[in-house]
Amino acid sequence: MRRIRLFLSPGDVADGILQGHLLVAIDVLRASTTICQALVSGARDILPVAEIEEAKRLAESLGREKTLLCGEREGRIIPGFDLGNSPLEYTPEKVKDKTLVMCTTNGTALLARLGSGGEALIAGFVNAGTATRYLLRNKNDVAILCAGLLGQFSLEDAVCGGMLVAGLERRRKVSLSDGAVAGKLLYKRLAKNLPGMLQSTHHGAYLAGLGFGQDLEFASRTDACEVLPVFREGRITKGE
Repeated sequence: MRRIRLFLSPGDVADGILQGHLLVAIDVLRASTTICQALVSGARDILPVAEIEEAKRLAESLGREKTLLCGEREGRIIPGFDLGNSPLEYTPEKVKDKTLVMCTTNGTALLARLGSGGEALIAGFVNAGTATRYLLRNKNDVAILCAGLLGQFSLEDAVCGGMLVAGLERRRKVSLSDGAVAGKLLYKRLAKNLPGMLQSTHHGAYLAGLGFGQDLEFASRTDACEVLPVFREGRITKGE
């Protein structure tokens, strides 16, 4: 029977436990949402890195004419970077045909942990339907990885993971880990008001306090971005 695991924080992932699984990375607020929007807006690819200086060196080595430095620390744009981590910034006028070197506190740090040889889908509420359909076509066991907040549990990522779990369970007979059951129950409890749920979370309230309230509304729009970001060989591109 196909196994579905949901890891509620990065610290829950033990070495070697992900082998043989199709991986899904989630950072609703805001890397997953922003990555989806960037690809919809025509970005060529996205290179996620964990550290600021690493991002600067990579962007310079690629040539700045077609490369944008993107990212945040403590929710704010990194000084000297071209874009922050608000999905609303990633318009076609700014990112079309560009390579984005992205450095965020939680989301790209999770992807960087997978290494250049790692592979993962990237999901948020904005592309949950597209991600679920892909997972249904694939027969591998699934491991859903929540980026969390500074290595800890975050409600928004767990609820989004639960949405994927619920979508898979409705259409296939699956075996769920306790984390997957917990995520599914949270999703069923909170699904009717995703904007309200995001506003109630610690990170959502923090971002709203910084003036990013519209980002929360955007991040809650289920299936607003029909795109499947795939992280492979150190870069994120559109999947099929």
